[in-house]
Amino acid sequence: MMWSYQINHTAITDADECSKGGTMDEQLAGNEAMARPHDSALVLLVDAQRRILLQHRDAHTARFPNTWGFVGGSIEDGETPEQAAHREIWEETGLMITAELTLFMRFPWTSIEDQRLLWYVFYAPTEASEEDLVLGEGQALRFVPAEDIPQLNQHPAATTILTAFLASPAYADLRTGETM
Repeated sequence: MMWSYQINHTAITDADECSKGGTMDEQLAGNEAMARPHDSALVLLVDAQRRILLQHRDAHTARFPNTWGFVGGSIEDGETPEQAAHREIWEETGLMITAELTLFMRFPWTSIEDQRLLWYVFYAPTEASEEDLVLGEGQALRFVPAEDIPQLNQHPAATTILTAFLASPAYADLRTGETM
């Protein structure tokens, strides 16, 4: 089943606008409104061949089944977005990421229930391979070459986020090895 869903967002904030130096934990220190209930942290892991880790969602999930998207999920009470990103990576892939997670964008999203959410999208290089992955959620985890991504049945927001990431200086720097 193909989903038709309009993505309603006013702007995508790129990494230059989001990062003010330091980790997200440092940027949000002392901020009482770290994240609202149901906000999410998503992660784009890029391997040594510059492929992006994507997750194939379960067939039985209530929203956007059988689509490809990101590792990540809801930010729990008391967590910063960066802490949630690390936890979600571990829960869904079995990986402990030692590289610094860098905030790529904050992506406003309106849920099917018309709830306004904010997704914190991080990226990081990884030395992991598919053999290192432990499937903790979804049907599959796969490192996907950039040129193969358009052929995938993607979560509606994934298309927008991936298009922006693949065209960004952040991904270009990873491609040239400047941050690996």
